[in-house]
Amino acid sequence: FWIGAIGISVICCVLPYAFYTKGLMGTSGSKASVLAVIEPAVGTIIGILVFGEDLSIYKLIGIIAVLSCTFLLKED
Repeated sequence: FWIGAIGISVICCVLPYAFYTKGLMGTSGSKASVLAVIEPAVGTIIGILVFGEDLSIYKLIGIIAVLSCTFLLKED
């Protein structure tokens, strides 16, 4: 049990934050924040296309809102 719990905590928690922090050294904070905002919308789209999740009107509105705001921020 403990080996699995430690493995999951390292793979799911420690490594992603370490990679994110290392990645921030090579890019600006504004680009990283825009990518962090896009991540849930892309995850939802992948869930719908790959895993066959249901697409509700609320998910669609959320995806459109996130992507449109991201494109508006990119224009500046």
